[in-house]
Amino acid sequence: MRRLLTIVLPAVLLLATPSAVDAADRVHCKDGRILEGTALIAADGSVELQAAYGSIRIAKDEVIRVERDEATAKRIAALTARADAGELEALVELARLHAEAGRAADAGATWTRVIAAEPDHPEAREALGHVRGDDGTWRTAEEDAARRGLVRHGSRFVTPEEKATLLAAAAERTRARTERKRRPTWRERREERRREKAESRGPSEWRPVTCTVPRAGEGPYRRDGTVRSSPGIG
Repeated sequence: MRRLLTIVLPAVLLLATPSAVDAADRVHCKDGRILEGTALIAADGSVELQAAYGSIRIAKDEVIRVERDEATAKRIAALTARADAGELEALVELARLHAEAGRAADAGATWTRVIAAEPDHPEAREALGHVRGDDGTWRTAEEDAARRGLVRHGSRFVTPEEKATLLAAAAERTRARTERKRRPTWRERREERRREKAESRGPSEWRPVTCTVPRAGEGPYRRDGTVRSSPGIG
């Protein structure tokens, strides 16, 4: 179903009218498609295109360029000009605009510019994940965790002891999965039962038997089928 949506949705987006989408961003793809919708550029360079019918994600290497809708492009250009002129409020508004549109990379870079202009800006600091310490000093999440004796484990910070416990539990789960993969198949189990059954019987007690087959005309019968006379029998 997901694959079908990925194939059909671009065609639907091409047919969407301007009133069907919130903004008419245009994404030019290398395969010739021009998709319309609200384009959100992720930190890895991929583009998520949102429209009234759903959304798709386009890899960075499949995109030639992204054209913003005229109104958004003009607003960004005006805010950028004011921010470059040193207007802090314009820089903050530009960062908010990027954040609201889902352009994480642009938002982060703009918030960093805000901090460079005003190091104690609370909104910019919190947007970048900074934490204000008891002494009033702003620190990154890593710096604050290190100050409290915590270490990173995945997306959170824990004590070294908790991390060791979590790593041991993860190692045990990995070992259990590996052990399950090593379980014998039903064919191997069948062969093993056969071997065990054969070993339980012990060595074979059959002995070779030597028998002498009489040549023709010998023995109790003559060649014509009559019985020979036994000695002592009249």
